[in-house]
Amino acid sequence: MACGVPVITSNSSSLAEIAGDAAMTVDPLSVAALADAILALGLDDGRRRELAARGLVRSRAFSWGRAAREMLGVYRRAAGMAVAPEPRAVDAAAVRSAAVGGESWR
Repeated sequence: MACGVPVITSNSSSLAEIAGDAAMTVDPLSVAALADAILALGLDDGRRRELAARGLVRSRAFSWGRAAREMLGVYRRAAGMAVAPEPRAVDAAAVRSAAVGGESWR
C-alpha cells in the first residue's frame, strides 16, 4: 500500500483489518477468488487507482517508529515502569530557526 499499488489480501487474517477499505480481500484458499480479484483489478483502471490512493492514505497510519513506541510501552507496563508520553509534533521551521539564531537554514 505504501508503494502506491493496489493490494489484494486475505480476508481470514489480521491483514484485512489492517488494510481496511484500502484493499480487496479474498479467501486465501480459493484460487478462483484470487484469480477473479486479479482480473477485476486488471480490467478496471478506476478501481486500481482508487485502491492505490486509499492504500497510500491507509499506510500513513502505520510506521516503524509508532510500532516501536507502542512496543516499548508494552514492555514498560509489563516491567511496572512508567510509560513515556506520546511525542509532540515539532515545528521543523521553528527548530531550524532557533538552531541558527533565526537565520534561514538549508
